[in-house]
Amino acid sequence: MLRRSTSGGGTGEWTVFLRRVLGEQRELCRALEAMCERQAVLVREGDSDGLMRVLSQRQALVDRVAELSDQVVPFRESWEARMAGLSESDRREIEGTVGDITGLIERIGRHDDSDRAALEAQRDVLSKELTSVSRGRGALGAYSEAAGMVAEGPRYQDCNG
Repeated sequence: MLRRSTSGGGTGEWTVFLRRVLGEQRELCRALEAMCERQAVLVREGDSDGLMRVLSQRQALVDRVAELSDQVVPFRESWEARMAGLSESDRREIEGTVGDITGLIERIGRHDDSDRAALEAQRDVLSKELTSVSRGRGALGAYSEAAGMVAEGPRYQDCNG
């Protein structure tokens, strides 16, 4: 594997390796971006179970992107020199792929920010509704006590289980 020789290795070998890693990362990012629409629908619908399934699927893709990124780490210190050794077309191709990945990650981040804001708004609405219910119960309890209605224990009990 190319990983063991961080300073050596032919330019052609490194280019093939880099194309493979970056190509797979780009496809994973495209899959992540495609999942954003489904995630947004689930957030709007308040489907927490569905959202958790999508987030779990997304995490597997994110983990794979991170693994691929780790494979490139040994080459980062010599990145400029390696890129300078490439042909113009190879350099443009690799820079284009990196640009695609960067753009995808930025769009995914914007989608996630939007979904996070929607979830926070839903949480705030739910919190207000729960506060209202709690106040209503308190008022009902106060009214019941004032009217002399004391809650009794259960009238019937299932002793057989």
